[in-house]
Amino acid sequence: MVARKRQVDRMSATLLEWTAQITDLKWRATTASPTRQVQLAEQIRILRGHWRTYDGLARGTANTSEAVFRDMVRAAAEIADEFRRIYVQASSRFAV
Repeated sequence: MVARKRQVDRMSATLLEWTAQITDLKWRATTASPTRQVQLAEQIRILRGHWRTYDGLARGTANTSEAVFRDMVRAAAEIADEFRRIYVQASSRFAV
């Protein structure tokens, strides 16, 4: 149970970090060319979708069996990897 609490806390911290990263990209969009703003808006849309999915997994872990919890954690890790990949790609493309 302690390990589960630690994992949920870690997921909550990840969501806070992602919120800051999405905000950073939105700020970068204000200084980008119109074409790049459109591209960045699409990246932000995808990142927000990952944020929502990850948030749903974090919230859904409370009353699940151990096996389901492990599956949810694995799915969350995959979403986190994809989020990081997209964020790094978008961030480097639109460096200010």
